[in-house]
Amino acid sequence: PSKARCRTTPMGVLQEPLWVNDVPEGGDVDCHMGPIKALPTVCEGISDAVLMVNGRRMVLPVRIRSGWYLEVHGKGEARLYDERGNAMAAVKPEGGVPLLEPGENEFRLSCGPESYRPRVRVTVVTESRERLIVR
Repeated sequence: PSKARCRTTPMGVLQEPLWVNDVPEGGDVDCHMGPIKALPTVCEGISDAVLMVNGRRMVLPVRIRSGWYLEVHGKGEARLYDERGNAMAAVKPEGGVPLLEPGENEFRLSCGPESYRPRVRVTVVTESRERLIVR
């Protein structure tokens, strides 16, 4: 593993660690940083999400606000929760809940016509004893 050294500059002290990859041990790196600016965030959400699992389609006909989450259970039941974990609505996925296959499983998620690119996290939990791979 390489060791990175941080030197302060007259502009101030680096408050966060800076990691650099592929530097030989004992090697030097010159790093020039411009102003660090926060990106604007949008507190919107997603709507009409479609989850494709191994080519099988499940439509989630609900608007999921920023910070909220949707839990889909294998029986075709889904529940929408707010950022505090309060149940907000029962949701019926259209097209049923796709089954996972032993081995590799391909997931694709698309959302409604938002004018921005939302970041979405999908977590898969299974009770199978088989080895399942999500890609």
